[in-house]
Amino acid sequence: MDAEKPVPKDDEVLIKNHATEISPADIAFRSGKPFIARFFTGLLRPKGIPGDVLAGEIEAVGKNVSKFRKGDRVFGSRGRRPALRPSISVWQRRTPWSRCLQN
Repeated sequence: MDAEKPVPKDDEVLIKNHATEISPADIAFRSGKPFIARFFTGLLRPKGIPGDVLAGEIEAVGKNVSKFRKGDRVFGSRGRRPALRPSISVWQRRTPWSRCLQN
């Protein structure tokens, strides 16, 4: 996939994506079943891209980032935004779903 590498904002980190996942919920989302789900995901075909969980390594940090540093291995979720990109710029907060595997 060719995509322009994002530049992290002051309070964001840039993550080199090593892995993502497609969950059973993503598969159901793509299949449009049950039919009523199509009212939220698209009547004829899905409007979004599945895969919101990622694992990777921090490539760069914004100037206001204090909780992470370059080289940290991390995993987390982007909510309902797709994580299927080579590099992703995300907000720096730590939550139960966003963890640093090494410091």
